[in-house]
Amino acid sequence: MRMIRNATSEDIPRMVELGRLMHAESPNFRGMRFDADKLASAVRHAINSPAGFAGVAERDGQVIGGLVAMAVPHYFSPDEVACDLALFVAPEHRGGMAAARLVAAYRDWGKALGVAKVQMGVMAGVEAWMVEALCERLGARRVGVVMEF
Repeated sequence: MRMIRNATSEDIPRMVELGRLMHAESPNFRGMRFDADKLASAVRHAINSPAGFAGVAERDGQVIGGLVAMAVPHYFSPDEVACDLALFVAPEHRGGMAAARLVAAYRDWGKALGVAKVQMGVMAGVEAWMVEALCERLGARRVGVVMEF
């Protein structure tokens, strides 16, 4: 059985393990150093903060993916925006509904929180077109491009 639920502190080691997999798979991220403690701290903050979102996808009692996000004031406005930090589903569990359900839960969380915008970045460089198409199916629209030097 698959389900989406809020992450708990007991999920942090598995979320760090998934983060390590994402880092290794990502052509954009793998050139950067990976710090498991820093990731654990970010996930812990998202779990414990009222402005944080940490959701996990679970199948048969095992965490197979997750999405971490924060709501923060926009840099030129007192309005808050929800910004994702990471979305990842283990490769062997892709192709199902886990990513869609995680993104929908994040979108719904942001709207319930009352943020001005719920934003989703596609930065890992892994199947970006699929993530973009998924977000569009869930009601998102493309609003920009990220450039890197």
